[in-house]
Amino acid sequence: MRVKIQYSVDLEDVPNQVERLLPDSWEVEEIKGLIADIEPAASPTAAMKTIDYIRKELFSLDNRLEDCYSILQGYVGVLSRGEEQPSEQPNLEDQLKALEGLKDLAAFENMTHAGGNDDPVG
Repeated sequence: MRVKIQYSVDLEDVPNQVERLLPDSWEVEEIKGLIADIEPAASPTAAMKTIDYIRKELFSLDNRLEDCYSILQGYVGVLSRGEEQPSEQPNLEDQLKALEGLKDLAAFENMTHAGGNDDPVG
């Protein structure tokens, strides 16, 4: 099962982090060597096992490359806007709407609990 992991780094450190995620050349060379060693005529069963292993390794490498691509795509997007990612804080209008909603909730609460009886069966 694959899971996503998320963490924060400084904007200027993104390329270094992506470089760490890229497949190493030895991983690619290992797969290349396995492909060269497949001999279906000598042992079809062994060839099937090797092919299955190679496919799984290629899938794993492809996923890592896709992650690197997505990270760099976001990085380039931020650079092209010339700004860092906006903060998640709501603007003043949204905060006022939330306060109005709280006032309405408090008014409703007061109406339903009028008379000081907190027991709903009462």
